[in-house]
Amino acid sequence: MSIIMHISDLHFGREDISKTTYVANRQMLINSFFDSFKEIPSEWKPDILVVTGDVAYSGKQGEYKQALEFFEKFLTLEDQKVKVKDIVFCPGNHDVYMEGRTEARPRVDSLDLTDVSPLTRKNIKQSKHKFNAFVCFLKELGIEQMQNSSGDEEVNYLYGFRKCKGINFIVLNTEWDFQGQDDSKKAVGRLRIGADLLDDALNILYGEDSEQKDPIVALFHRPLEQLHISERDEYNVDAQNNQNSSTNVENRLNSFTDIILHGHVHMGGANSKMVRAITYTCGTIHDPGKGEPSFWLFNIREKGDGESIKYKWVKPNYSKRNGVWKIDEESPYKNRKIFLSDNRDIDNKEQEYKKLLETIVKDIMSNNVSSDIDAKIDEAIQQSGIDETAKLFFKAVLEEAIERAKKTEKDPAFNTNRKFGINKELELTITEAKEVDEGHKKGKEGEEE
Repeated sequence: MSIIMHISDLHFGREDISKTTYVANRQMLINSFFDSFKEIPSEWKPDILVVTGDVAYSGKQGEYKQALEFFEKFLTLEDQKVKVKDIVFCPGNHDVYMEGRTEARPRVDSLDLTDVSPLTRKNIKQSKHKFNAFVCFLKELGIEQMQNSSGDEEVNYLYGFRKCKGINFIVLNTEWDFQGQDDSKKAVGRLRIGADLLDDALNILYGEDSEQKDPIVALFHRPLEQLHISERDEYNVDAQNNQNSSTNVENRLNSFTDIILHGHVHMGGANSKMVRAITYTCGTIHDPGKGEPSFWLFNIREKGDGESIKYKWVKPNYSKRNGVWKIDEESPYKNRKIFLSDNRDIDNKEQEYKKLLETIVKDIMSNNVSSDIDAKIDEAIQQSGIDETAKLFFKAVLEEAIERAKKTEKDPAFNTNRKFGINKELELTITEAKEVDEGHKKGKEGEEE
């Protein structure tokens, strides 16, 4: 099992802000973060650190000196398990520095992408200059490059695939189209991760882990809703009305990743439309007066083993100078299965249930209804190995099937609201099974009262 610590939006270099209390409050938060590290239970000490962007404040070379000191101190903390090779970065908008130049990019919500160059592994080299200071910082700290097919050493620090302690990391960049600090408001809705770049990283991943035995974690800076419409699920058709646009990034992430990490919004928690992929949004320590100073710790177990549990760092106050780590009881993912394989197992089991029921119903409909049918049903359910929740639903469905079979013998015109038959699908879901289970429990509680 690995424990990932997720931090974001450090914004080093903003100490010259005019507010007199800013520097003192910010330093208090940083000191508290280091001091409270020793309070983390030993079994929750992280062995991987993920940083989802905005290391600096304006992407200038001098700002990363402070960042370097921060991470070097972090690596020397008592009982520290994280080594420099165990740190994974992606850039944020504040890691971009541009001066006196702009680049073409999509118009907000415009489906016409013919007026801009496509964002592919072949042409992103023209945008790498804006991340020069960020890349230099990563090199000086000793961070490993990602794998991609760009053939460019500097681009290797900006997106790609990395394997770290048995976890597949897909590192993406939301800032290829960003044009500097003055561009913050104009950029929303015009930014792209690049489906081609995501596919490139995934192809390398599947080349190394073809059976998908290890969890897949994707990280990038901004939430997906700030991307251009062509990369979001709202864009369901392309200009030729073809379903599933080739530029859709959101759908790919939801289909192929287990966990998604991002920052930017300066608030902890999760606000995601993802159906499968768990999304963790990280807070900030950049401005104590705004946002939520918070970081996450969460467990990554072996595939198919374990559920989502998350520790949250709660900011200090003036009466208690140190922040504290505690389990995040409000997490919408608490006790949810982490891995896609776990969810697929549920889907597969559901299909098995359907096949089993269809087999039993066909037998019943073949006029094999006899006095010992209940025993046959119990035997079939027992052999199927289904869980207790589904058994109640099975029983209800099969009893209805028996009644239908008996009445059909007397009245061929008799029908039921359920669909049975060789060529008709029997509708059974885990949700329905649980509803039956809950109804059964409520009924028993009522009887006891």
